[in-house]
Amino acid sequence: MNNIINEIKEHNIGYWVATGIIVYTPIPVNFYIVKEKVCEYFKVDPFDIEIKSRKSNLVRARQMIAHIMLTETNITLSDLGHKLGRDHSTMIHSRDIMEFRTKYETSTKIDYYECRKLIGLN
Repeated sequence: MNNIINEIKEHNIGYWVATGIIVYTPIPVNFYIVKEKVCEYFKVDPFDIEIKSRKSNLVRARQMIAHIMLTETNITLSDLGHKLGRDHSTMIHSRDIMEFRTKYETSTKIDYYECRKLIGLN
């Protein structure tokens, strides 16, 4: 039974329930959906994410988008930075900050899981 489940997980068949077996496969993550849902959660305009602003609500949303994209996809730091109007070194900083915050700050951890729920990543 475990061999079947492992084989199905390996081949990315998806969520389904058949004969009592629940199988997990990651949902494909799209940058624009992540951006839209995170902006909705933080109540910011998606167009403002790419502007050169250091307002805390925009920075938190931008960092959350970066964290979700880096953990759920294989996007490069350069490509992600380009989509967010930043360079790769900013994405490195964002990745490091969010790894720390999601580990040690309860509020950021809650924000992270709430954003994942909105996107459809449980």
